[in-house]
Order: sequence, then C-alpha cells, then structure tokens
Amino acid sequence: MKEKWNAEVTNGDTVYILGDVALHSGNDALISFVATLKGRKVLIKGNHDRVNDLRYKILYSEVYVTIKK
Repeated sequence: MKEKWNAEVTNGDTVYILGDVALHSGNDALISFVATLKGRKVLIKGNHDRVNDLRYKILYSEVYVTIKK
C-alpha cells in the first residue's frame, strides 16, 4: 500500500483519511507507518482511532471528530 500511495500522492497533495486507520490506532508501528506516507493528511476520526496521542498532531495536519447525537 505504501508504495502505491507514495507513487500517486505528492507532498503537495491533501489526502482525507476517512477514519479507522487501524483497529487499534496509536501504537508505535502505526504511527511510524503513517509517517512514511506522502501528502498533507487530514483525519476524519473513526470509532477505532484514538487521537489523544500527541503524535497525531504531527502526523495529521487536521483531525476532525464526529459527534454522536
């Protein structure tokens, strides 16, 4: 996936990631993997994304959290 992503996406592109990056996000392997992906990444938080890790502020230029009503 990383090779295909980086072949298509440049660092000037904005990519919207529509939640649930991984079943248990926030682990070191996931953080390292996302850091290798090109582009300005915007995360729309899914129910499996744990965005309280401060490293998310470095990985994603913006993080949006949906509010359940």
